[in-house]
Amino acid sequence: MELSPQHYLAEQMSDLVIWLGRKGRIGKYLYQGLRNSWVTTIHYALDVMGMKLHDFLIGLAKVHDGDFNDPYGKQEGMRLGTTTVVASIYEKVNAPELSLEERRATAQLTLDESQHECFLRLELRLSPGKQKLMLSNLSQMENLVSRLAFYDRKLIRDRKLDPDFAKL
Repeated sequence: MELSPQHYLAEQMSDLVIWLGRKGRIGKYLYQGLRNSWVTTIHYALDVMGMKLHDFLIGLAKVHDGDFNDPYGKQEGMRLGTTTVVASIYEKVNAPELSLEERRATAQLTLDESQHECFLRLELRLSPGKQKLMLSNLSQMENLVSRLAFYDRKLIRDRKLDPDFAKL
C-alpha cells in the first residue's frame, strides 16, 4: 500500500489512520503494517522568491556528480547527486494575476516582466533503498536542506580554484 501524505493536511492524515484503525476495519493489520513500513522516497521542495539560478554557485555536500544544463536550452537548471540523494535546481515563474482559465487557454504564454514573479525551485529527493529508513526511525532522517551549500559567484575568478570547478 502506498500513502502520499503530501496530498493531505496533517490532521486529515491522522484522521485517515484513526478511521482505518477502528474496530471492524483493518486496525491490527494497519498497525502491524506501519510498524514494518519503510520510506521509499521523500521529496522536498523549497521555493526562493527573487532568486535566480546564476545568483550563486550551488552545491550539495557529499555529492560529486551532477549535470548543469544550458540556461538557454530546452532543459534549464542543474541536477546534483546520485540515485540516493538528488537535488534538482531550476528557475520557475508564477503569474498570480492570471486566472486558471487564462493559463490553460494556450500552450505558451507571453508575459511582461511586471506580470510574473521569478523564483528558484530547489527540489531534494531522498531514496534510501529497501528497509534502509524504517518509518519508526523517520525522526532520525538526515536533514537534506542542511547539505545545500551556496557560494559567492566571485569564486569563479579565483586563480587558486581548481579549473574543472570553475567551468561550472
